[in-house]
Amino acid sequence: MSDNMKKFGWPLLIIAVGVIIAFFLIISRPTARTQDTPVVKPLVRYEAARPREVTVTIQAQGTVTPLTQGPLISEVNGRIIKTAPEFAAGGYFEKGQTMLWIDPAEYQLAREQARLQVAQAELALAREQQEADIAREEWQKVGRGEPDSLVLRLPQLKQARAALEAARAALRLAELNLSRTAVKAPYACRMRDKQAALGQVITRGTPLATIYAIDYAEVRLPLTDEQLAFIDIPLNYHGDIRGEHQPAVTIRASFAGREYQWPARLIRIEGEIDPMTRMIFAVARIRRPFDRHPGSDNPPLTVGMFVDADITGKTLKNVFVVDENAVHNRNRLWVIDGQNRLRIRPVTIVRREPGRVIISSGLNPGEKICLTPLNTVVDGMSVLLAESTTPEREQSHE
Repeated sequence: MSDNMKKFGWPLLIIAVGVIIAFFLIISRPTARTQDTPVVKPLVRYEAARPREVTVTIQAQGTVTPLTQGPLISEVNGRIIKTAPEFAAGGYFEKGQTMLWIDPAEYQLAREQARLQVAQAELALAREQQEADIAREEWQKVGRGEPDSLVLRLPQLKQARAALEAARAALRLAELNLSRTAVKAPYACRMRDKQAALGQVITRGTPLATIYAIDYAEVRLPLTDEQLAFIDIPLNYHGDIRGEHQPAVTIRASFAGREYQWPARLIRIEGEIDPMTRMIFAVARIRRPFDRHPGSDNPPLTVGMFVDADITGKTLKNVFVVDENAVHNRNRLWVIDGQNRLRIRPVTIVRREPGRVIISSGLNPGEKICLTPLNTVVDGMSVLLAESTTPEREQSHE
């Protein structure tokens, strides 16, 4: 027995001592203190909703084209004997200024021949008038009754007068053709290209150059239906927009790193939708765009230039302009109520544009709109308010 006790007693004793020590360690360990975790309220910036009037500006792009453009056509035959120094692409001409000269010798001879024919016709008429007077006097001396028209030489007199008118018409035509040898600008214009040169023999109808008037330029501006809806067009609109109803347009273009502006007016809406883009074109007209105006450093516009246009549109009343980052899920705002709790509010957006949106309903004046992006938002969650932000957004852009 003693051997068995020695064999199993000591291990059991060691185990028992270990259990006792473990028990005392467990019951004597310090108790952990539990604390409630405080709720952290996010600090947010806000903007106070303020109704206002907003004038919408519609943005579009287009290419500058002249209002009047066409070929300069020769009206006579001949050889070009002289051209003006400005007769080249880009050259300016005032109305009536001579652009080139055609050899006038043939037309000077034709004029002299026409003058001779007029003189001969005048002489023939004078002789016939004298003969008619003599015939009338003789009839009055010996004749009885009404004289015959042939006796009084009335048909001959009528023929002589007609011959004189024809000779004078031929003289006017000869003088007209002679004047046409000096080809003049039909209006104040600029040359787009040159199609004839010094020494060239041309015929009537030959194109000499392509010119365009410098009084007005136009820009065709493609617009969507949505953009067109914000342009203030009169109710009696029939294509052309008249007088004071023409919306103002600002044309913008860049030269050498600087942006320049030209005032314009929207003068008409074209009556056809582009079948490829499904857009309709509005036409803006610029007055004297190719001149340098006194007191202005604007360079002349160039035909074919691509420009930006800002069209002054309708004025929207009692609307709210909100930063685009404050809008969530397309039409939801986070509105802060009187207890500083976030409320998810649907609103009606009438217009979206870069940087902001225009809201027509769903907000009340003075309500606080949360501007701070939050990762998690629960309707009714509490927030802390930082400094308010109320930027000025009086104009709208698209």
